[in-house]
Amino acid sequence: MRADDSRGQILVVTAAALVILLGIAALIVDLGFGVLLRRQEQNAVDPGSLAAARFIDDVTGKLDPAQMDDAEAAACYYARQNDFFPAATTDSISGTGCVPANDPYSALLEVVYPPDARAGQFQGHDGFVQVVLTRQRDTFFGRILGFGTMSVMTDAVAARQRGNTNTHSLVSLDPTSCAAARLHGNGTIQIQPAPGYVGDGGYVQVNSECGEDYVVPDDCDNMGGALRIDGSMTELIAPKVNVHGSCRSNGDQITGVLDEGASQIGDPLSGLVFPAWNTSLDGARCGVGGAITRATGPQSEGCRGNGPMMWSASPDANCPGMLDPGQYDCVELQPGVYYGGWNLGAGKWHLKLAPGIYIIAGGGITSGTDTLSSVGASGSLPAPILIYNTDNPLASCPGSASGCQGDIELGSAQSTLYIAGLLGTQPCPPVTTVGGCPYGGLVIWHDGRGSQGYSGQINIIGGPELFISGTIYAPTGHVDVLGNAATNCALNPVQVLAVQIISWTWNIGGTGDLCMPYDPNLLYHPSMQGLVH
Repeated sequence: MRADDSRGQILVVTAAALVILLGIAALIVDLGFGVLLRRQEQNAVDPGSLAAARFIDDVTGKLDPAQMDDAEAAACYYARQNDFFPAATTDSISGTGCVPANDPYSALLEVVYPPDARAGQFQGHDGFVQVVLTRQRDTFFGRILGFGTMSVMTDAVAARQRGNTNTHSLVSLDPTSCAAARLHGNGTIQIQPAPGYVGDGGYVQVNSECGEDYVVPDDCDNMGGALRIDGSMTELIAPKVNVHGSCRSNGDQITGVLDEGASQIGDPLSGLVFPAWNTSLDGARCGVGGAITRATGPQSEGCRGNGPMMWSASPDANCPGMLDPGQYDCVELQPGVYYGGWNLGAGKWHLKLAPGIYIIAGGGITSGTDTLSSVGASGSLPAPILIYNTDNPLASCPGSASGCQGDIELGSAQSTLYIAGLLGTQPCPPVTTVGGCPYGGLVIWHDGRGSQGYSGQINIIGGPELFISGTIYAPTGHVDVLGNAATNCALNPVQVLAVQIISWTWNIGGTGDLCMPYDPNLLYHPSMQGLVH
């Protein structure tokens, strides 16, 4: 080989290496510059969205179109404060304000209400406003590779919600599993607005991606199945069913709008935290005059039908409103901490729950054919309660059967079940004894930070009569609802679930119809203020 041939090859290799190095430089310098631009934009849209959210009405939770100019002016002001639109002379998104002509890089400022798809889980929801800023900038090295400009888009979403509830009745948060939401049996699950309620709500949301390779969209065929409908007689009636992946059924079994490929949503109650309690104090009693539960020792084993922690019965006269007096022994329970949980037996006990919060600190609730109702002092049925299921803070978990978080089993095919969620306008002892309740609307809360992880279950079995209202929240758990009584939602609604279920997965079915009236007044209302995205 001649020496000049070698030199020629070196030149070719060097030229190729330079192209690669320039490409790397383009990525590092231009992408790094894009990050700086994005930070500058974020400094503008964050306060801009907060300022625009001030114009969301506190009563309606909506941004009136008449207030849009004010919201836009607020966002424009903060964009100008961060050196965008230097030629603007007014705070508006028109004319001499924040328009592309008044920015050297033709920036585009948008105030979007309700937020669009760029806002992710907040898309389309009242109570939120979105501010978007997009700017085109020349690249340094990118033009060598064929792209002379780069577009940088940044958005922010701010909330001004005062007591708005989530519009969904059923939410499955699991992002991947097949049959993350399942309907089965021979009855109809009917979700519809409660009498007198006019508005959005009662939707079904399934986050799982299972079956997202469906052939025909919005068809609910027999492929995949993030939402699975088993049983040829099962029918789901709901205003709208959103499935991120696909729906699987045996035929036309959904009445309402089906949207396969829908966006996923986040956990709407993800920031909810229960207050700590003093474990050195005694827990609640297993009925009036009964044994006291405690965080340590044999009295942490839970209330049960036998042994030292046996249920303590009261006269039937002390339990007005109790179903089937004489058939069961009435057990009056007061709000408080129950270490070791509740162990129900076979058709002997009727637990009467006074209004307030029942903290099940380990052990869970084991159900038999006994009956449970929440009953007010005057015999009103049901009275507002919350069952909060978690660990005994002093137990070594996992490992302790009575000290660690257990499943919740409520009801049976032979027993009645009447419970309703807390009222935000009334105290909820032991957390509050005066004023309102910060957990108003919640009826069952399975602590997602508990030791069970994703294996915990809430099992609700309907018997001759079933009535539950409020929000059931199990962010890492499974909720199983089984209806057994023959019912008709229009003529004879004896299996009524006026509930919102937000859980990792859920399974609903049975031999009878389940009536699920959507009434946001009965559900938990998370208030959101400030920057959320």
